[in-house]
Amino acid sequence: ASVAVALTVLGAGFANQTEVKAEDHERAIQARRDAIRDMQERGTNFGPLLESKIRENDNLKETLDKTKKEIDGLKSENRGLETALQKKEQELKGLKDDELERLKNERHDHDKREAERKALEDKLADKQEH
Repeated sequence: ASVAVALTVLGAGFANQTEVKAEDHERAIQARRDAIRDMQERGTNFGPLLESKIRENDNLKETLDKTKKEIDGLKSENRGLETALQKKEQELKGLKDDELERLKNERHDHDKREAERKALEDKLADKQEH
């Protein structure tokens, strides 16, 4: 049972190396030393297992670092895309506003020509009546 406890302490210590707080650091180191001493006294050679777990922990740290860099890159890309989207939305709004203004002017010109045509028709009708 104490071997299992020792392995648990070792594993927890290695898994949480980067998160150990300053006040807990000394206790964690002492717990590892005690666990290793206990294993040595029992004649158990956990060296290969310990070495394997240390390698595994290093690999996990490396993977974590790569993932963090990838996340940072994606966040940066996302900010760039958000900026581009805002520019495109402004561009689209400008185009819509321009098109609305063009249609309004076109309608105004049409209404004006229609009124002029109607006035000419009325004038022509008046001349034909006389």
